[in-house]
Amino acid sequence: MGLRRRPAKRLYFSNKTVYESTQECINELKDLGIMIVLDDFGKGYSSLGIVSKLPFDFIKIDKAFIQNSVLEEKNSLATTILTMAEKLNMQAICEGIETHEQLEYFLKNGAAIFQGFFFSKPLEKERYINLYQKNGLSEKK
Repeated sequence: MGLRRRPAKRLYFSNKTVYESTQECINELKDLGIMIVLDDFGKGYSSLGIVSKLPFDFIKIDKAFIQNSVLEEKNSLATTILTMAEKLNMQAICEGIETHEQLEYFLKNGAAIFQGFFFSKPLEKERYINLYQKNGLSEKK
């Protein structure tokens, strides 16, 4: 006697429903003073329509686009994303900066926020706090 499988339960959401729910959630977070970052832009499910309509404060350019930008300067998607972020009044974060050449390239192309091994490997909390204080950095109030 074979087992009968019950049909899988399904829940469907239209793109409009997901977008509206996301927009409502982001707006509530922004009302609480939380800044919103779109992470890993360009990787996976990046929709230009949604990016242009949702109130993100920052767009974090995926490191895959950063890595080849210096070599492919004329065809750099990362610099295109920088321009798009500026047009949408967002700040861009360049993720995966590993060399001085990459840093210089993105500084020259208008980037101001960077992350990557060029600055530091990931640190445990205590080491980060020590480095932060050693360099005389302080939180914005």
